[in-house]
Amino acid sequence: MNVQGGTMVLLQLREILQILNINRSRFNYIAQKVGIRADIKQASGPGTMNIYSFEALMLFAIANLLVIEQFRHKRIKEIISKIDGQDNIFEVLKNKYLFIKIDVLKIKKDLNNKIKDITPE
Repeated sequence: MNVQGGTMVLLQLREILQILNINRSRFNYIAQKVGIRADIKQASGPGTMNIYSFEALMLFAIANLLVIEQFRHKRIKEIISKIDGQDNIFEVLKNKYLFIKIDVLKIKKDLNNKIKDITPE
């Protein structure tokens, strides 16, 4: 489910895995250890479907890169909690955490392009 209405983008778990090119165990590690949660738990038949926003996707992307850079999960959680909910998380990340060698603007551009790639026209 990829709903785009204005700036609203809603993604299912499988889409996040595809966009970030990560496996389910990496996703679960980030979700559990760092604490990134689904934005919406939507009923779907007998079970539920977790729906994630573009902001959650960006947080997962940043957390994943920090995991790759071998940051400890407690430090990643601290960084994510400080940027979560900010109007422009990439700008906050760039200004507050200069020691992190991540090209945040490239990440945002890449995520937008990958969303466009999986969106049916």
